[in-house]
Amino acid sequence: EYDFNFKFIKEKPFNFNLFANQFSNRINQDVFQTTEVDTQSFGAFFQYYNQLFPSSLFVITSDVDEDTGLYTRDRDEDKVELKVSNLWRDIIKSDFRYTYDKTNDRVVDNFENIRNDVMLVNVIDYQNVHGTSTIFNFNTSGDRDTNQFQIIQHFYADHSDTFRTLYNFNYTRYNNDTFSDDKFTSNLYQGSFGFLHRLYQSLDTELKGEFSVIDEDDFEEYYYGPRLDLDYRKNVPGGRFSAGWGFLYRVTDREVDFSENEDNTRRIVGENITLSDGVRNFLRNANVLINSIVVRDADRRALIENVDYRVIQSGGLIEIRRIGLPNNTPLHIDYEYGISPDITYTTLGNTLYLRYDLKQFFTLYYKFFNTDYHLT
Repeated sequence: EYDFNFKFIKEKPFNFNLFANQFSNRINQDVFQTTEVDTQSFGAFFQYYNQLFPSSLFVITSDVDEDTGLYTRDRDEDKVELKVSNLWRDIIKSDFRYTYDKTNDRVVDNFENIRNDVMLVNVIDYQNVHGTSTIFNFNTSGDRDTNQFQIIQHFYADHSDTFRTLYNFNYTRYNNDTFSDDKFTSNLYQGSFGFLHRLYQSLDTELKGEFSVIDEDDFEEYYYGPRLDLDYRKNVPGGRFSAGWGFLYRVTDREVDFSENEDNTRRIVGENITLSDGVRNFLRNANVLINSIVVRDADRRALIENVDYRVIQSGGLIEIRRIGLPNNTPLHIDYEYGISPDITYTTLGNTLYLRYDLKQFFTLYYKFFNTDYHLT
């Protein structure tokens, strides 16, 4: 094993590091099973200190070899990341990031994945208006060619010490050229508007109206409705007491190009789950086509079934369970599932929680939630 890190021109506005390392470690997986991991990497980090546009460039090449005793795995990765920042009049702080990532994963078969990601984040702080605006474009090629463009806006305005208005909007466009040998396009529009009121520093009341529109090639769905959340907290003898109640009412309308003579399915792209020990993780929808499931890690690299994870069918639901992945691994999952014809329904939800924290010794927690669906 070795680890070298050389830093040059420390006192100048421009400096850079050269590094190289190699190390081995053993990861415990299931009972009586371990994985030997050998990692070798080298690269450089360049940094430019500038009051207007501080910048950095990170370049790394790595090679990771895994041996479980049952199979071997070799993953090569080349990554370049450019960051540029700017602060305009102490009002808008901007961060630009470009990432190029090429991965070759050799286990069972050879998988190549290339990412080109661009992200711009603006944080606004002007008088009583605050918020974040994020724009990003993710492009992936390799085993599947995909493009995702997204705009996320979160803003709030403080009208007094106890009253705040809230504004949120999200637009996502997703294109996939190789999903089931067919081009797929999805547009998602989501937003909310509301207010937050605080009473005596103890009770927060948040009321907002929400809407969502999904527009896909053969599927359209929209919903709208109010949401109310009450959160109470109070210091009490021996600790702190918290309680909350949430109410949700939503009207959903779904229109499907349904045919009696064809397979009627809908595509789900990037459903998020986290694989944690002691928690069963099911896909949100029933009637999933097992052969359509594609599991990716946080960097959107395709993972290998029966090597990284296992697919388990339980009645009409699908469970994803980790094998060679670390605990608490976040995943993005694409799949198709069977859908019903046009439908309109309402959703009524209630959530209640109680919590008592006794200093630093222990916590008592109770949560109840109930959701009713009614066809209209």
